[in-house]
Amino acid sequence: DTDAVAWCVFEQAAAAGAPAAPLFGDLCFVGTRPVAQSMAAVGNRKVYVYTRDVAANVSSAAAVATINYTTSAPANPTLALSDPTTSSTTYARQQAITIAVGNDATAARWCVSETQTTKPSIGTSTCTGGAGPSSGWFTTEPTTFTMSATDAAKTVYVWIADGANNVNATAVSTVITLDTALPATPVVALSDTNTSSTTATNVSPAGLAITVDTGAVMWLVVEQALATAPPSVPAWNSGSWVGTRPTTTTLGATGDRKAYVFTKDIAENIS
Repeated sequence: DTDAVAWCVFEQAAAAGAPAAPLFGDLCFVGTRPVAQSMAAVGNRKVYVYTRDVAANVSSAAAVATINYTTSAPANPTLALSDPTTSSTTYARQQAITIAVGNDATAARWCVSETQTTKPSIGTSTCTGGAGPSSGWFTTEPTTFTMSATDAAKTVYVWIADGANNVNATAVSTVITLDTALPATPVVALSDTNTSSTTATNVSPAGLAITVDTGAVMWLVVEQALATAPPSVPAWNSGSWVGTRPTTTTLGATGDRKAYVFTKDIAENIS
């Protein structure tokens, strides 16, 4: 708009026919370049701008821009949380969890947070506690979230904003319990089931006494020769875990034998 000293703006539905060019003396002309324009209705809107120079010449054509104006909030999304290793939706044994946001087809921004409990006014307001790159908001749908460090039940909230910056109406949240504490190392003793001797036996299975296993919900016993190197910590999803505390174990051969007992808690943490 070089040399312009006055501006005339027409705003109307995008589908309407183009307005007639204004005359040099029309009252639509203003002496300050406009920086905002009210929309007369929701929907697809179009703006036409004409300029006038110091000699009262009016531009031969209008500059034109269109925009979709909507004030309707997007539908509330859905949110699911899970441990990325165990897939548990109840317990997480690590801070970084998997999140799945649904019902967000119109979303352009996502706020995921433990502390944004109230609705952000618009999609460019700060997402308090959010880890996204745009004032805490993500501009692509997030699939992970890092929770605060302290072991406890965690409530995670999600808000979405559409392309017009409208935010969904009510808070959507899900709870998962962070439990990163390993179970205590249990204590185990072998014995003869007839004589109760803890040094020698002539029977198999031998008695197995497990203590100091508070919080355990599953147990895994490895029995091997005494001279064999200690076994590796078993995988959380090994098929050898049992849900009842074992009281005996089969001895694999005669000679000096040793039993190792691992425990697992409700969050799949292993001693």
